[in-house]
Amino acid sequence: MDADDASDCSYGSMEATQSEVEENVRRLNNNTNLSPRVMKMAQYVKDLYASGARLWTKEMFHNIEADLAKDPYPEEVKIRSMNDIESSVIVPTGVNSQITKDHPAYHTKGYIYGPWHPVVSFKTYQDLLNHTKNKYTGSSDEKESENDEPLAEKDQVAITRALGLYESRTSPRCKDIIEYSSLKEIWDENWGNWTKSKVCKELTDTIAGLPTVATTIDKVVCFGLGSFSNWDDTVKKKDGESDGTPVRRTMTQHAAALTMATEFGKRVGKGPLKVYTQDPEYTDADKQVLRDLGIEVVGGAGALGFTYVDSDALVFSIAPNIPVRQIVADIARPAAMVWCTVQPEGVASPKWSVENFGGKWYSVAPWSTDPDSPRTRELVASYAVYKFPQDEQRFGDPTIYVRTD
Repeated sequence: MDADDASDCSYGSMEATQSEVEENVRRLNNNTNLSPRVMKMAQYVKDLYASGARLWTKEMFHNIEADLAKDPYPEEVKIRSMNDIESSVIVPTGVNSQITKDHPAYHTKGYIYGPWHPVVSFKTYQDLLNHTKNKYTGSSDEKESENDEPLAEKDQVAITRALGLYESRTSPRCKDIIEYSSLKEIWDENWGNWTKSKVCKELTDTIAGLPTVATTIDKVVCFGLGSFSNWDDTVKKKDGESDGTPVRRTMTQHAAALTMATEFGKRVGKGPLKVYTQDPEYTDADKQVLRDLGIEVVGGAGALGFTYVDSDALVFSIAPNIPVRQIVADIARPAAMVWCTVQPEGVASPKWSVENFGGKWYSVAPWSTDPDSPRTRELVASYAVYKFPQDEQRFGDPTIYVRTD
């Protein structure tokens, strides 16, 4: 992996002291302390974005997924930056190849981990804009940072590439609930609870009452709905929730996807729409249950699901760990979206903060992993807006957006 992808500078340095992180946060929250060079780099990102340049394209996703589907993995892949410059990124493979199945890392606290593999990572517009401040402020030679020379091509690439790679392992799988039969039994119970719930009835009524729906809508594409085999989520018993049923957030979100596929299909005179879902957390047992339900799990390295998103899709995502809304705004105008409510610009003015995680100090970014952006606000401005039924525990606070043309 090249230097620019080796770490996410937005979240601070693992080796920094508390005072160093606090000073970095002061710089980040006070733009007047930035050098002319850093200001020029940040302005370059702003201007490029304002010109309409896309952080991501479907072609990028098709190309990187095709490369990472090769056996063995290639040594490097080509990735195009927002400024349309293509550069090589090293594929991070084999770093931990010496760890065998007898190594303790494979058997920690009852969890089993799969082999290492490359995964696609995404940088948001905020990441790119602030990457210049965090990476270059106070860390480069003062003489160099103050000069007024044009940005070199390598700098342009470094600050405008929104796609990268990192190395990961298959998600941990809890031995106690990985069995298919256990998950299927829990799913059946949860599906029964969902179909009898007030929220399901309200969602069905909302879709039935929509004034218009794009007649070409033909699929539901889901991102980041989570694994059924999450111990806390799956086996949580009745805990005082108003409806008296287990929360089971991930299962309920998948159940809602199936309901939306059925109800939107009815609206356009079709049977249930096809449902696709992408989440790296799915276990083999999860995938088997999902197949039984007619839901197709999208494989790949983390970007393949976005190649399914087009003008005929309903995109469904609840607080994912990747910038689904920004990516979709770059690549399509879907028939509908059900995702976290897009807030108007200026609703809040969050600042960077200093946090300690595991005894190490970090500068924490004031935006989420799926933040709003000027482009997501522009996208939803042309959609009719409907409130998703209230159920904070299971869905947060999403909104239904339906294209009106």
